[in-house]
Parts: sequence; structure tokens; C-alpha cells
Amino acid sequence: MKTRRSLILFLPVLILFGLNSCNNSTEPSGINTLDYETPVVPGLILTSEVSPDPIGIWRNPHLPNRDNETSYYLSTPYPNPANGSIKLYYAIGIQAKVSLWLVRAKLPEDDYSNFQNAFGGVFVASNYKIELIKDEPTRPGYYEYIFDWTDGDGKSLPAGFYRVYYQVDGHLFWCDVLLARKITDLPADLRGKILFEH
Repeated sequence: MKTRRSLILFLPVLILFGLNSCNNSTEPSGINTLDYETPVVPGLILTSEVSPDPIGIWRNPHLPNRDNETSYYLSTPYPNPANGSIKLYYAIGIQAKVSLWLVRAKLPEDDYSNFQNAFGGVFVASNYKIELIKDEPTRPGYYEYIFDWTDGDGKSLPAGFYRVYYQVDGHLFWCDVLLARKITDLPADLRGKILFEH
């Protein structure tokens, strides 16, 4: 009798764990969300409208990614900060599938409650993902991508910090960019350091 009672008590636990581990097959996987917190921007590499070459540094930025052994590279976006389209250069040393996407990012001192996505909803730990290129077979070479700050539906993205990701052949590279539509979109300690045109 004791064995039957243990089994009866153990059965609900098994069912509960089984239900929690099941995925809802009606939800798309990996299309609009990422499974990590909003990236934190430590600083920016400032660039002009004509080149990804740095013209200045704000705070303590992440340096551009390059893998000399495989010839993979993602340039710093330019211009940065941007109030219009940005350009990105990337390189690939062998034929492989390339993905390029961006997500909303934040400064260390930012409050999550102020983050809104392009549809007015609040960003949460599962960050909104905008896919620019998804698993596109690509030949070796240098490529340019121009992004106009709209999502897949043509809606303008809100001003703020973004992190751009470039994935190729198992390697992941990233860089940060700031979309500033007006001077008040710039952090206060950056406003006096750059020339901002509307």
C-alpha cells in the first residue's frame, strides 16, 4: 500500500514538470524575441557620415570586431550617432550563411520602464529583434548594408541605443549605435561633444 501511495503522490509532480517543459508549437521561435536581457552600451565610437573610421570616443566603447584568422569583420556603423540611415560594412572570408540583426540597447544608468518598442509596447527582458539579413548564403568578400531605421512593416524605430549583431560561420560580432532624432535624444554628457544636425 505504501508503494501505491508514493506513486500517486509522485505522479502529479511528473505531470507538472512535463507540462512546464513543453513548448507551445503555435508560437514562432527565435523570430521576434531574444532570450537575454537588453544589452548595455558602455560607450560609443563616434563616426562621421563618410567613413566608419573613428572621429571620437564617448565613454568606454566596445571596439570593432575583427577575426584576422578567418577574415570576418563588422565595421562601426556610420554615422554614429545617426539621425538618418546608417551604413555597415562586413566581410566574410569563406562562403557561409550570414545573419545581421539589431536589438534595442540601454545605458547602464537607464531605467527599463522608459523603454518602448516601435509599437509603443514596453521592452522587457525578451528584447524585440529586427532581422536585417537572415541566414543568407554569402560568397567571400566585402559588403555594405544600409539601414533606414524602419522595422519589417516600414514603421520608424524610436530614438535610442541599439546593438547590431553579425553572425557568420559560428562567429558572433556586435557593435553599438545611437539613433538620435533630436538633440534631446542624446545623453546629456554627449550633447556638447558632437555637431548635431536635424
